[in-house]
Amino acid sequence: MRKIFTFFLSLFSFLSFSFSKPLNVEEAYKKDTLFLEKLSFDLFSSNLHIKKKKATNTNKVSLKKVTYSYNGKDSNIKINWSLPIPYSRPEVRFFISYYQKHPQEIISSLRRAQPYFKTILKIVRQNGLPDEIAFLPIVESKFRVRARSFAGAAGLWQLMPTTARYLGLKVKRYYDERYDIVKSTKAACKYLKYLYNIFGDWDLAIAAYNSGPATIKRQLKKVSYEKTVWALNRLPLETQEYVPEFYAVLTLIKYAHLYGINLPKKFQNVPDTRYEIKIRTTLRDLSKLFKVPYSKLLIYNAAYVKGVVPAGSTIYLSKDIKNVLPSDGIIKKGNSNILLLYKVKKGDSLWKISRKFGVSTKYLMKVNHLKNTRLKPGQILIILWISKSKSLS
Repeated sequence: MRKIFTFFLSLFSFLSFSFSKPLNVEEAYKKDTLFLEKLSFDLFSSNLHIKKKKATNTNKVSLKKVTYSYNGKDSNIKINWSLPIPYSRPEVRFFISYYQKHPQEIISSLRRAQPYFKTILKIVRQNGLPDEIAFLPIVESKFRVRARSFAGAAGLWQLMPTTARYLGLKVKRYYDERYDIVKSTKAACKYLKYLYNIFGDWDLAIAAYNSGPATIKRQLKKVSYEKTVWALNRLPLETQEYVPEFYAVLTLIKYAHLYGINLPKKFQNVPDTRYEIKIRTTLRDLSKLFKVPYSKLLIYNAAYVKGVVPAGSTIYLSKDIKNVLPSDGIIKKGNSNILLLYKVKKGDSLWKISRKFGVSTKYLMKVNHLKNTRLKPGQILIILWISKSKSLS
């Protein structure tokens, strides 16, 4: 179905570029605004029609009502809509029609983003980018933290290894910061800001994010009458779809109440406190020890590709450590270090202790440098050694 959509989109785009007169961006935005004001509440639906009579105050679509909102008053985020959406472009209308038939793709993407979207929005704003950029991962990865393409792009923002390293991210076999929500978002915002400074236009900057700035520069040289992304009809097919698809996604999110779509309303931040793990362990052992669901711990710490956390590494925890550490262990605090120790009692075995704290016997033997499983009463075992790190802010 998507391939058929793509074929007709290419044909429709070619005809529109061939026979339509060049239009100034500001004029296009004015036309889009006038067009929207004439539409009824079944915006861009199959029953779309222009009102012949003057609209009443109760039915008229007011752009001002949705310029600073997200899916109603009960949401815990507010989006400052600043990018003019080119509704009249046939390519954008095409993808609006597609997502109107498949709204679940947007809904499920935003559900995946619920544990961390507020952090992404915060970083986007800190970098001075439009709020809408926070929704770009819907087109890139559907907000899948562990997403990976056949070409090698990875993470929420689908950064290629070379680009990621250029932006200061570590890309290694066992540790890949493209999967780190905070670090990858900061890198992507830095890159988008760089692209905007080159082109001075968000449409071109977003297109360049997909295909690379060199491709856009090369195509702009071939166009003399209009230096906009809509005039570049010889871009790779993926890039031709990229910008209109992004604007179509924004349309359905911005006007969700008109389409009858119920989007997720409550979003969370990435935990703002990190803990440095002083001894080598795994995410599974840590999830058992801190009584945190492994799936949630994995979302925030997806950079540890194999689930192994080397000594000296930092992790994000979704719970306050004081309320999580077992009470039957000995907790020693000094400066920023926290040690969780256990005094071996008569009748204890390594297996019993591992079950008590939810870690493996292999883990206990490794961190305590034990050559065998024999224990003596009164012996002190290290269960965990961590250090509170600085907050993200």
